[in-house]
Amino acid sequence: MSNFKHIFSLYYPTLSIFYESLAINGATVLDDKALCSRIVSVLRLKKGNRLILFDRFVYACVELQEVDKKKCIAQLIEKKENTIVGPNVTVLLPLLKKDDLEKAIYDVTAVGVANVQLMITEKVQRIWGEQKEYDRLIKIMIAAAEQSKCYTFARLQKPMCFFNFFSTALIKDSTNIFADPIGQSFFDTMENLKNKQPKEIILFIGPEGDITAQEKEYLKEHRFIFCKLTPTVLRARQAIGLLAGAVRSIMY
Repeated sequence: MSNFKHIFSLYYPTLSIFYESLAINGATVLDDKALCSRIVSVLRLKKGNRLILFDRFVYACVELQEVDKKKCIAQLIEKKENTIVGPNVTVLLPLLKKDDLEKAIYDVTAVGVANVQLMITEKVQRIWGEQKEYDRLIKIMIAAAEQSKCYTFARLQKPMCFFNFFSTALIKDSTNIFADPIGQSFFDTMENLKNKQPKEIILFIGPEGDITAQEKEYLKEHRFIFCKLTPTVLRARQAIGLLAGAVRSIMY
């Protein structure tokens, strides 16, 4: 990508459909009313301003030539396919309280994890909000992707029972880490991770109140490294943000 780090980015889910027809320096008509409304009313961009349009697969940097709430015309500056940055990081995220879950979703998306699997553990104390909640979390992911320019943003999987996940969906050769206040050194864990350079990493935190002793034993049986993040006890959303950020940073 060229030096577009400080240009606004907007998710445009149908970009791939007409990506091949986009020509450098050619004019492109943007007639998606929701997109144009955001350009004009939210970002307040004007003629001559640049922005990035993206979906999960491609992105395009454009310069606005005409700006209107119903239709914008833009000149294509650059287009490229999105690059997936390895390793593949999956976050197992219990159903936290709604506000905490949304913040955790935003944070792990912004640092570039590949997948988020929602989990129902023994101590989860709330009901999943079904499609309405799922749709809201997707919107939060998109907002995080726009802000962080993580265009190949995480894929969100609906909740699975803890034991069902480990019996059916656990990746065979993954390196697995569980954030636990009495785990091994955070520094040692990250150093070993850097030396090993795994292609698949799974990160897990428990809900507020932790997971049960039986669940912890199950994690140990499935090769999870117990890792102490700080000398203090963190909230679940803080722990997963710190752990995911550290892993993506050291493995970049």
